[in-house]
Amino acid sequence: MARQGLTTNIGLRRWFFVQVIIQELILIVRCVVLHQNRTTVAVLLDVMLALNLLGLILLAPSEETLANRHWFKRFLYRFNHYGQVFVQTVTVSLVLMVLAGICVKRLHVNANAAAIVVFIMSLLVYIPIGVFAYGRIESLVGRIVVRLLSWV
Repeated sequence: MARQGLTTNIGLRRWFFVQVIIQELILIVRCVVLHQNRTTVAVLLDVMLALNLLGLILLAPSEETLANRHWFKRFLYRFNHYGQVFVQTVTVSLVLMVLAGICVKRLHVNANAAAIVVFIMSLLVYIPIGVFAYGRIESLVGRIVVRLLSWV
């Protein structure tokens, strides 16, 4: 019951939706800046941009009735859960890195102040990711694998 209450919370859903959209916008701006020179980082950002949009599937109403789905649809949703754990973790790190770089290089903010802002933002940003991505993995082995991969 408590799990269902968390995932149906409309405020948390909006928070995650707005967060994914803001991440998309920041990655698009960064891709446009790096588009002049096609480096490995630019290609990685393009891939992360596409995979980040799949995070919105976690908000779909059909996500709540996953047990009643066909086995292949359940597999795709579960695969998306594991993928979004990785994608959201990497995307948030990239977005925070880009924001810190903008603050220090473009806005000439003190690096210590930028680090404090990035730290506070990282505390707030991982709350909906924890509920919608990490929280949807129910397998014990899956949780152990996700925790080990998130430390890398």
